[in-house]
Amino acid sequence: ALEAPNAYARMHGFLSILPSATFAATAFYVLFWARGLICMVDSFPSQVAGFADITTAARAWEVRAALIRVASASLENSIALLGCFAVTSAFALLFDARHAALWKIASNLGLVGYVLHVLFQAAAVTGTCKSVAPAINSQICSGRLDMAHYLLVKLVQSSEAGMNVHGAPLTKGAFLRALQLACMALVGTAVNIIGLQSLSVSLGQGGGTPSTSPADST
Repeated sequence: ALEAPNAYARMHGFLSILPSATFAATAFYVLFWARGLICMVDSFPSQVAGFADITTAARAWEVRAALIRVASASLENSIALLGCFAVTSAFALLFDARHAALWKIASNLGLVGYVLHVLFQAAAVTGTCKSVAPAINSQICSGRLDMAHYLLVKLVQSSEAGMNVHGAPLTKGAFLRALQLACMALVGTAVNIIGLQSLSVSLGQGGGTPSTSPADST
């Protein structure tokens, strides 16, 4: 008779850990691709001078841009899912903060912070792609590359490489604006929760019965 509650407790613990582990694995998968793409794109301006001609350099960038588009298409659902998870987990922590254990709150906050870091790294891919054209342009101005490489600059700018989530470019600015709106919504929700709790406490202390005047008693 004692084994059934223990088995239920183990099953409940496993089912509560499974969603967090799934989101952590998804975040690691996105972070793995984001860091790889950043390294691949960031090293391209320094490699331009080593290519045999501008055609080879243009072909190398087209391969990188195509890989970024494929990675963006395969990761956009994961990125959107992680963003929804971060927002819903933060709201859930507000309602569960009084009853949950400290270790559970700390672990959930750590997971939310890790997801936000992963989303910021995914947004950094777009910023790194946008910095390639100015880096090549600076090498042309310094004399390390000839004027023909201006065609490569135009090619990089027209490719519009970067991370996209359902057609919208994911940039650091867009991520920070979304984070600001989410923080404002969390603060507003927290203020409402505190107001409702203080109201319930005051009603509980008053007993919930209306006061009667001496004139009414007579």
